[in-house]
Amino acid sequence: MIPDPYKRVMHSPSQLTVHLFGIRLEEGGRGESRDPATNQTPPKREKNSGILDNPQSPVNQNQIQKSHSTGGIGMALRGEGRATINQTDSPVQRTEEPTSTVHVPSEMSAAKMIIELKTEINELQTEIDKSNSEEVEMSGTQMIEELKTKINELQTEIDKSNSEEVEMSGTQMIEELKTKINELQTEIDKSNSEEVEMSGTQMIEELKTEINELQTDIDKSNIEEVEMSAAQKIEELETEINELITVITKLNNEKNEMSDTQETETHELNKEIIDLKKEIANMNSEIVEMSETQQEETHKLKKEIIKLESEKNKMIDTQEKETHELKKEIKELKTEIDKLKTEKNELTSEKRYGSKRKKMS
Repeated sequence: MIPDPYKRVMHSPSQLTVHLFGIRLEEGGRGESRDPATNQTPPKREKNSGILDNPQSPVNQNQIQKSHSTGGIGMALRGEGRATINQTDSPVQRTEEPTSTVHVPSEMSAAKMIIELKTEINELQTEIDKSNSEEVEMSGTQMIEELKTKINELQTEIDKSNSEEVEMSGTQMIEELKTKINELQTEIDKSNSEEVEMSGTQMIEELKTEINELQTDIDKSNIEEVEMSAAQKIEELETEINELITVITKLNNEKNEMSDTQETETHELNKEIIDLKKEIANMNSEIVEMSETQQEETHKLKKEIIKLESEKNKMIDTQEKETHELKKEIKELKTEIDKLKTEKNELTSEKRYGSKRKKMS
């Protein structure tokens, strides 16, 4: 049986952007991880710096030593695409051709990736059941070799993903998966060295169990992420509510201050309005008094004007009478003058006639 040393703290899928088996794990559309304590994004890893690319890492040291006995398994785990099984104590010697890259859509969730892997395992199981039904004897070693080939293909995809820029959290997940594969390889080598034949069906069932545990861990991490996200949202809402309460309190205080100030200003304005009304009343009273006085003066002036007009009319009448009398007197004087002129003429005429008579006599 394969031990279960795969104990780790899962990162949330929303914090992962991982190219794994040609599949891009992404949720939330951000593709970045942050340290919850500092809220900082970790630095990006260098290209081709996975755990299997470092010969000094404990896993690679272990696999390099095992590659002497397994005949190229370490090379296969490094994703070089060719595994040569040349084990002296194994009844089967087999050489695998370079594995082909399986192209999978780039945008796919971890759950979908696991479902597809389960589908492939089920298809392999179907082929095994079919071969069993045809009474084809296949040793456990041969089945293990096929599983190794499958692991090599997966490792090739992992190494391909290492050639791209991967977030630190995604690299950690890939390294943990590599560790899992290395542990599975160790168990396979151990079973080979002990000449323990294990059927491919049993190995596939154990691999299914491993995948189910991995799925459980992912689901658990998703639940924890949802719970953390909900708690974080609640805290953010509480913070926002507290800020709103602070703003409302501040506005209420300002409103109260403005209300007090407004009451004071309103009181002063009312007082000023009362004073203005008093002043207007006084002015109206003065205007009434002035109006009454003006009316009296106007009445007096009108009476005086009427009197003056009466005197004027009297003067005009008197003047007209005097004029009429003067004209009459002038007329009489003119008549008198005419009479005097006539008498003068007569006298003059008699005087001339008398002198002529004297001359003639």
